[in-house]
Amino acid sequence: MNALIKVFPDSIFTVDDTDRVSMIERHSATFMTHVLRWGWLVLLPAFIASLHVDIAGLTVTLFCLLGGYPIIALVIANWIFPDTTYEAHFDAEGLHLAIGHAQDLTAHASIFVPYREITELVTRDHYRDMGRYGTTWVRKYIIKMKVPYGEKPHLLIDTKRSAESVYSVLNRVAKLPAAQHILIPPMSTIGDPPFSPARRRERLEERERRLRGEV
Repeated sequence: MNALIKVFPDSIFTVDDTDRVSMIERHSATFMTHVLRWGWLVLLPAFIASLHVDIAGLTVTLFCLLGGYPIIALVIANWIFPDTTYEAHFDAEGLHLAIGHAQDLTAHASIFVPYREITELVTRDHYRDMGRYGTTWVRKYIIKMKVPYGEKPHLLIDTKRSAESVYSVLNRVAKLPAAQHILIPPMSTIGDPPFSPARRRERLEERERRLRGEV
């Protein structure tokens, strides 16, 4: 029995060739989602009615609730609804994806893509300079298939795992008998990776030599 090849995703989307993404999960509407979405319609007439009632502080209170309703609804939603979880792994038959929450890992989506449907497995090492906040990065798996899944033609898995972890996944998938036809190009780098501590010291020393006129 082959061991699972885990990917450890931070998010899962569909994506097109211009890097535009779409969500896969579709959260079903519940009573609370309707309350949070339309609760402001209850506050609005109450606020209008309070303008004609001489009750100290009522109008101000309703005005504050109405003005701050988007933030209030967001706070309540984050408190009530569980965080989304993502699971992804390869096995001997194909790629398994699950989107849900801690109580139900497949509550929003459960996807299986057999290797025969996968044509190419592209990976990217994506860096973004955030200025004074440093450099952030994400590694991307782009799964290209014969038949598109969802609104975009490819599946996209983002992960914060190391580049070495991604290479390990690619090497193990490439050795699977059912995946021999899949094109797996080398991982490409987008953006400028941060300098290592040693390289940063070298650049600082070079700058100091330039200031002293030695270079």
